[in-house]
Amino acid sequence: VCPPESDFTYRKIPLNNPTKAIITKYSGKETKVIVPETLEGLPVTSIASKAFEGNEKLTYVKLPSTLVSIAGNSFNLCSALTAFDIDSANTTFSVIDGVLYRKDTSPESATYGEIKTLSAFPAGKGGHFTIPYGIESIGAYAFDHCYNLTSVDMYNTVTSINSNAFSYCWNLERIRLSDNLTILGQKALAHCDS
Repeated sequence: VCPPESDFTYRKIPLNNPTKAIITKYSGKETKVIVPETLEGLPVTSIASKAFEGNEKLTYVKLPSTLVSIAGNSFNLCSALTAFDIDSANTTFSVIDGVLYRKDTSPESATYGEIKTLSAFPAGKGGHFTIPYGIESIGAYAFDHCYNLTSVDMYNTVTSINSNAFSYCWNLERIRLSDNLTILGQKALAHCDS
């Protein structure tokens, strides 16, 4: 369902001559949501921190082609969310098996366009998960509050795990870290009680 604009709180930027919209809050009741490409005719380019936080009924989110930025904890505590999807025309993000990844968007990079960062894991998914080969970074809050996750493996391509990446994964019993890990962000494994 593509909810009405009234279900979204958003900012238009820049203030004096708006050219884009940033979603700051979703207050709708739908369980499956298609985030709109535009709000008041402006392209939706960002989803702010905690925009969908605590929506316990949300099971599926499709993101627009216009999106270039998502805060790490935009979907924090969405405990029923089992899958992300994204418009195939999006050049910044990609989805594999319901998990959201960020591409290398530096035109001068040799890996331009390749998937390099795991951005968000849907909290409703559980069990074992293997981070795909080639992923170099796990984004801030990527697995935050994923209560159903029990074990994680990663290839040695991962070099950084950002802040709060696995925080509050209460049932995470085992994690196989990369041998090439150089950055372990603050509170990356906080409150992993199991």
